[in-house]
Amino acid sequence: MARYAAGLGDDFLSLQLLATECPVYVAPAMNPSMWKHASVQTNYSLLKTRGVQFIDPIAGVVACGESGIGHIADLKVIADALEITPRTKSETPASSAHAIAGKHILISAGPMRTSLDPVRYVQNRSSGKMGLEIAKLAKKLGAKVSVLLGPVENSIADQYSEFKPARYSTPDQYEIELERLFKSCDAFLSLAAVLDFELISETKKIERDRLSQSNSLTLPLKSVKDFVASVAQKKLPHQRVIAFAAESGTNEQILERARKKMLKKSVDLLIANPVREGYGPEADQNEIWILSPKQNQPLYSAKDYKSKLAAPILDAIQL
Repeated sequence: MARYAAGLGDDFLSLQLLATECPVYVAPAMNPSMWKHASVQTNYSLLKTRGVQFIDPIAGVVACGESGIGHIADLKVIADALEITPRTKSETPASSAHAIAGKHILISAGPMRTSLDPVRYVQNRSSGKMGLEIAKLAKKLGAKVSVLLGPVENSIADQYSEFKPARYSTPDQYEIELERLFKSCDAFLSLAAVLDFELISETKKIERDRLSQSNSLTLPLKSVKDFVASVAQKKLPHQRVIAFAAESGTNEQILERARKKMLKKSVDLLIANPVREGYGPEADQNEIWILSPKQNQPLYSAKDYKSKLAAPILDAIQL
């Protein structure tokens, strides 16, 4: 990276990089402290201004045995990035023709928490991976991307850093940020696993003694606002609201419940996915059905890696 940024061409690879006119992708891998070093980050930023595309390193154990952000990205992620790259500068990039190019896309992703007491909370299983894949592809296709991000793992949160996400943990925090960000977006993709209900939190830590007799604990619940339905009701004519629904049961049961939700919430599209082992929350793969109020049958259905499913989801948005 340093040689490339400085324009040095005194070895074979550097010479080829300086002489090529095709798009260049760089997938760095190095010691975590080296990756954070100011000189490396300066070269990284400089090369990006020159059009070099980066597939950033991820968290993991690197060759020297240390752990942190510096491990090379998953090979499938690298291959997926290259698949949508035009071969030469003379080719028309996908972003110039795609419906979301130049549009403001808002994506919510990740889990949501509800407090049990001052030291404990309950959280659902959303990883934020699907939202990340959609955000990265939307940016590549020329959209302005904003992200509303829940309490995901640090390794995922680090990959969202380029989008400078607004963060939330609780339903109240989510509502405040959604109200602020939704006003300026052209399309809102609600991938966050928002809670249907939350606990009425105890003001003091719950002591073990409360379980001594019955060996169980009953806590009151209250419903959480349907955020998707709320913004769908007040969206402007140019805005689109795309909901996601994780459902259990057979494919037929999933599609039936998903269609009812889509019509009840008055959204423009609903992406349904199953709650099954190996798919959906926390997994790298998913199975999806894209439903539209205008169609009786799904617009699209497939099982694949989340990185592959981002494209048909964005293709389905009509702006």
